[in-house]
Amino acid sequence: MSSRRVNWTYLLEENYDENLQRHVEELGQTEGGRLIHNWIANTFEEDLPLDFEVECENGRADALDDDVVYEFKSKHPNVFHDKPPYNRDIKQVEKYLEAEDLEAEYGVLVYINRGDLSEVQEYLVNGTVEKL
Repeated sequence: MSSRRVNWTYLLEENYDENLQRHVEELGQTEGGRLIHNWIANTFEEDLPLDFEVECENGRADALDDDVVYEFKSKHPNVFHDKPPYNRDIKQVEKYLEAEDLEAEYGVLVYINRGDLSEVQEYLVNGTVEKL
């Protein structure tokens, strides 16, 4: 995997935003997730060598860094620690890996706890799923 893989656990913890946390808590799952996606892109697009919201033949990847595709998901705090990655999320990342126009070799599934946005779980997806 690329030695430049972004460490989202570190970045999101270091850039924790209490105002964002309050807004996410006020919104439902879909709108809260959309707000998190937008915040990540707006906060890091200038500082990271990533492309955000990348259209491809199999959908729209959240972020792309040369050979790594990133997919961000928010999880309810009641299931954040107890549930392994959802199969539908793994399949979504695998679809991006199959997209010839992305040319990604690895996928990283990034789960963000909606109850504490500084709490993150990252999983490498590449034929298997491994917690990072």
